[in-house]
Amino acid sequence: MEQSAAAGWFHEMFWAMYPPAFWRSLDAVKSGDRAGLEPILRFLEADPWCFRSGYVKADLIRAVIRLDFDRSGEGSPSQGGSPRRR
Repeated sequence: MEQSAAAGWFHEMFWAMYPPAFWRSLDAVKSGDRAGLEPILRFLEADPWCFRSGYVKADLIRAVIRLDFDRSGEGSPSQGGSPRRR
């Protein structure tokens, strides 16, 4: 396979594995919006293995960990607690 054909195949497979909606979900979660959480969790549950998937999963996990899931107000800086976002 010539180099340009291999590069084209790689990009085709990359966008099949990680479509634009996937990256929008990640951006939403990184900004604190839980609306993008479901596709991220489904991806992590499926646990696909491919080139660089481990790095992507690590980014996803870091983004999810940083979400503030505390709805009670405890842990909120305005309530005298420490922030839950890292």
